[in-house]
Amino acid sequence: MRRPSAGSRPEADELRDIALRLAEADAAAFAAVAEVYQLPKSTEADRAARSAAMARAWSTRPGRRPSSSASPGWWVDLAEMLAEIGNRTSSATSAPAAEAARAAAATARMNVEINLAGITD
Repeated sequence: MRRPSAGSRPEADELRDIALRLAEADAAAFAAVAEVYQLPKSTEADRAARSAAMARAWSTRPGRRPSSSASPGWWVDLAEMLAEIGNRTSSATSAPAAEAARAAAATARMNVEINLAGITD
């Protein structure tokens, strides 16, 4: 993974905007998934219909990665770099930002593993 350069602010700003748009689109698409969870599942026909509806709902969620530099590791590196080169006051927010990026990566991985269990095809 490449380490962010000191001139990474425009790229970080762009990635933040992309991430926010993807998060909004994902939240909207997850509403369809949440509706499927409300469908009945008492009969075999119900379960089959629910499974098909779930596959359709998951397929609407955004899956595109904004860019290779949007990996959680890039954000960790950026936060750590800022902690090193920034003033002492900013390092009080850079270090927690690096930890938040690590936690976000772990949460995303766990979310994918959980969601894969509900996908049959």
